[in-house]
Amino acid sequence: MRFRISFYFYIIVFVAFAQEIPQLPIGMNIGSNNYYSQCLVYNDVMKTASPWLSFNVEADTVWNTELIDSIPLDSCGYPYELPYTPLGEGPQGVRTLINNNYLGTYILLFDGEGEIAINNAEHEQLGSNKYSIELTGYTAHVWINVYSSALENPIRNMRIIPEDYDGREEEMPFFNEKFLEGLEPFHALRFMDWMNINGSEQKEWNTRSKPCYYSHGLENGMPIEHAIRLCNELCSDAWFCVPHQADDDFITRFAELVRDSLDTSLKVYLEYSNEIWNWGFSQSHYVGENAPGHNNQYVIDDLTSIDPVEYCHPEKDAYMMQRSFRLWMDVFTGSDRDRLVRVGTGQHAWYGNTGRILEYLFKRDLDGNPHTEVFYETSTGAGCDAFSVGGYFNFSEAHHEEWNSMDPDDVTPDMIIDAVFSIYDTTSGAWTDGTAEFVNVFDIDYLVYEGGQHMQPWMQGEYDYNQAVWDAQVHPEMYSLYMYNFYKHTEEDVDCKLFMAFSYVSERESRWGSWGHLESLHQIGSASDYMEIAPKYQALLDVNTPKGSIQPNQPPFGYFLEVSPTLFNSVTRIEYGISQDEYVNIKLYNVLGQDIATLVSGDRIGDVTYRLYWDATDFSSGIYFCKMVTGDVVLNKKIIYIR
Repeated sequence: MRFRISFYFYIIVFVAFAQEIPQLPIGMNIGSNNYYSQCLVYNDVMKTASPWLSFNVEADTVWNTELIDSIPLDSCGYPYELPYTPLGEGPQGVRTLINNNYLGTYILLFDGEGEIAINNAEHEQLGSNKYSIELTGYTAHVWINVYSSALENPIRNMRIIPEDYDGREEEMPFFNEKFLEGLEPFHALRFMDWMNINGSEQKEWNTRSKPCYYSHGLENGMPIEHAIRLCNELCSDAWFCVPHQADDDFITRFAELVRDSLDTSLKVYLEYSNEIWNWGFSQSHYVGENAPGHNNQYVIDDLTSIDPVEYCHPEKDAYMMQRSFRLWMDVFTGSDRDRLVRVGTGQHAWYGNTGRILEYLFKRDLDGNPHTEVFYETSTGAGCDAFSVGGYFNFSEAHHEEWNSMDPDDVTPDMIIDAVFSIYDTTSGAWTDGTAEFVNVFDIDYLVYEGGQHMQPWMQGEYDYNQAVWDAQVHPEMYSLYMYNFYKHTEEDVDCKLFMAFSYVSERESRWGSWGHLESLHQIGSASDYMEIAPKYQALLDVNTPKGSIQPNQPPFGYFLEVSPTLFNSVTRIEYGISQDEYVNIKLYNVLGQDIATLVSGDRIGDVTYRLYWDATDFSSGIYFCKMVTGDVVLNKKIIYIR
């Protein structure tokens, strides 16, 4: 096993690329929350439960009577009284599915009086408001029926906690420890799916997901408050998307919550909705149709003034971005302004979309001439701080047609990988170059809001070659594809400042796409095996710069840090330079950012040049970071040690 890993590392690093591993800050998109997810966000299982389903408590012959909207609920989503009998219907109870991907003995607790039943899982009643449940760690339906709930003391505050925390709930960590561990290295977290932004129905602030809700696996996603808490715990920047129908009050209160709750040392990246150029999402149609029914009439009027009938219009997208930027800038004033990064977004493959959006935001043409159109007068705070497109790579329809006509046994993962390599330069690579040309004209940062592999069965269909596509996800050369993509994004003319990988954890063998860089949280902590089980995740770790470090493009004159070789199996040489004889601190960190060693100062080999050696014999194989700190200068180098 060690020989195979070592072999692939040498082939990939020295033969395929023949240069150092690129350095690029990596962020992560986090998926939505539901009762069947493998990405277990919370320690409380109840926070992943499904929306309530109604059922007839006297004749339970229909799984869902679809009468939940007729049952009065309190502000946290619990029924006031059960059974409840809607006009003309039978007496109704409610049920919810819980996530069986948790493993072990859990304790169900709740306040109030009523009758419940646990289904399809071993369980034991321990008291009137307490049950034990055995969860098996694999996706299977387990559900709770609530037959009765007393009006004067209704069932509420349901939670399902690990048995180890029974009797000491206050000591239970809020987030699942493995969930945190796998996210810790990344610079920023994007909460598009967290808040269920695609197709969102959120308009008013009181419609958002609230921390008190019985579950956070509901229509409006997980609470903003929990996203902020996660970023604060991990010291990661936040990337938020504004729901496309949100009114001014919603957007303003959103900004105020983030300003007042997010650690002031962290940035917040602000994006309007998600992929409003993508006709597959309702938000694209909403903007194109001039925001029908929007709570703020001026939004409808301004969009209509851009064009009353034209449907696909990048200027309309830009207007909605600029409105969100303006409202947040009204909140992020003074010293808080530096924390806000306004992110314009466009389609990777459609450069014209990027150019037109930037022209609108900056109110000038690409050649510098100012715009004078009247509809620009409705917004202030022109421009944006960064522009972001996708950073995906994929095969083509022609490849799909070829494989679909072949014997399934003849379509191999190698063939899938080779196909993507063969067209990268003329597709994803060319789109990145084209976008960068527009971004550079306006002298703003280039970001990737989502990126990585996009290799799913064509149009998400079911074909005989699907297995080869899924197997390609864990092929060692998938790592090479990632490196090739990262090299493009670190080229001087692109200079991507932040690459947000999509996505954290999800199943691999799905025709809807193998988006997860990990298949389950069980894989986290398998650092020596990532090249075997999760090469996409390994690529992110290898490229990622240490979180919180200063990474200047050009260090001050006279300062440098060099490691040779960067891939080694015994001893590596570290040389560093300073501009004068001053105190230097040389430390080593692992991929989780943990300080693991302080190295002794090097021997002087020049006026201000020093050399030392790191003997890694007593260390485990893995990725490490050598960090030099002297005065205000911080330099980093990534090292791969293989025993």
